Amino acid sequence: MRTVLLGMSGGVDSSAAAVLLLKAGFSVTGLFIRVLPSEFSETHLEDARTTCSRLSIPLQVLDKTESFRREIIGYFTDSYRAGLTPNPCIRCNRLIKFGLLRETASELGIDFIATGHYARIDKAGNGEVVLRRGMDKIKDQSYFLSAVPVKLLKGTLMVLGPLSKDDARAAASSAGLPVYRKSESQEICFVEGNDYRAFFKNHFPHLLKPGPILDISGGIIGEHTGVVNYTIGQRRGLGISSREPLYVTAMDPSANTITVGGRDGCMHDVMTVEDTNWLVVPEGLSGLQPQVFHVKIRSLHEPAEAALDVSDSVVRVRFREPQWAVTPGQTAAFFHGDRVLGGGIIKSGGRSVI
Repeated sequence: MRTVLLGMSGGVDSSAAAVLLLKAGFSVTGLFIRVLPSEFSETHLEDARTTCSRLSIPLQVLDKTESFRREIIGYFTDSYRAGLTPNPCIRCNRLIKFGLLRETASELGIDFIATGHYARIDKAGNGEVVLRRGMDKIKDQSYFLSAVPVKLLKGTLMVLGPLSKDDARAAASSAGLPVYRKSESQEICFVEGNDYRAFFKNHFPHLLKPGPILDISGGIIGEHTGVVNYTIGQRRGLGISSREPLYVTAMDPSANTITVGGRDGCMHDVMTVEDTNWLVVPEGLSGLQPQVFHVKIRSLHEPAEAALDVSDSVVRVRFREPQWAVTPGQTAAFFHGDRVLGGGIIKSGGRSVI
């Protein structure tokens, strides 16, 4: 019998994946990775245990709270301190979840690994692994997997890729799993209510150093509450009266300033992406037909058509149409149709000189 190690979060999606893998004839073992030393984590662990008990599958538990604190929470705070807007979930997939799944599966002699992501993995004619968008555009999570090395995607199963969230709930319900009623998990697990400003106030108050808000000519027009409280394109919370809406257009942590301007200042048609993870050989991009690429610059952004100029691990992107708030620190994912080509960290965005 084929064996698979499934990442279990205690939520609907991984529980539904367990049901579907069992129906497909796999021998399933669950793996819960504890990353937070909190009641939040223990509640999800109990849900995972309940699911595994009802499905009669074993559950392994790994404590990686220290690695998570250093590699993910530390990265998150350091990035904001540097004026960047990071995506810690993407980094966690790359550095913690998939690596631990693969390592543990190898130690246990298990054939495959699996997750509850809404994305699809198949093989091209030459046998190479192909990561594709989930069929449900609303739940598609392929963007969050763009930084996972292709070697970790080999032998990975994603049975929710063809399904919707309703399908997943139905699968969990049909197996009598209480989690089928469970609400969606918050985007950043260690930031309660997804309120990162409250997170910094409660845990890193020393980073909330007030400073000048500048207009595009460099004049002081207000005071900010700490650079970590802002991101490119932000409008709310500026505390400035103006006849025209103002948005954050730039941040300078070294000078402890933010700059605001009109909406046009946040419309970008070029950007530079670094630290790129390729799921295809970059030299092979020229052979993809048609030569139409799309780039996604944040989790809720609809991929936009763009030209890609690749040089080593640096990609220079030119959008066909200007995009709102290209934000340094965020992840950019590259697509050819529904295929994920790779992803990297946005270094800068701007307007081309015509």
